[in-house]
Amino acid sequence: MKIAIVGTGNMGGALARALARVGYRVYVGIRKSREAKIVALENYHENISTHTIEELGELADIFIFCTVPPAITDVCSRIGPLYEKIIVDTMNSVHSHPETHKNTFEALSHIYPSCHVVKAFNTTGFENILHPNFGGISIDTFMAGRDKHSKDVVRKLAKDIGFSECYDFGGVEEVALLEDFAKVWINLALFQGQGRNIAFKLLKRG
Repeated sequence: MKIAIVGTGNMGGALARALARVGYRVYVGIRKSREAKIVALENYHENISTHTIEELGELADIFIFCTVPPAITDVCSRIGPLYEKIIVDTMNSVHSHPETHKNTFEALSHIYPSCHVVKAFNTTGFENILHPNFGGISIDTFMAGRDKHSKDVVRKLAKDIGFSECYDFGGVEEVALLEDFAKVWINLALFQGQGRNIAFKLLKRG
């Protein structure tokens, strides 16, 4: 599978690195910048290459959005039309929202109606995307979305990069619940002083 990463911040960089090192071809969209972090990303692995955002539409099967919510409309206009692609929304509308939409999942679903949007990788920090193993225990991640096949693909991506499981929260109606769950991690890590090296693990008795 060929994967496009939209957004070169901490989360985008972590996902690009994690996916490339397990064998996925990763195309990272940039704003024609040669800043140090972009050069470092390109040099990290031979499976990573950088391209203008306008070039991404023709390159990948899966699009992972890691930008800030208010930029969604502009970024999508630069990418152009997408049809029957899997779109992964990693963003949380905690401090900001996309224009005219309550969250990024709703915005992406509206902009790309023929694509299959899955909310995923939004409930932990970027450090845990790169290193999802805590002393020999692999942590869990979570997702929500409408299309079962697309969620199966996202689950495979998550497990390939080291997560123990990617649990399905349900359909579109559960996207808000998944964003609320992200707020739990944010609260514990940043406001309650637990630090960013914490993660969630679902345990079952018997």
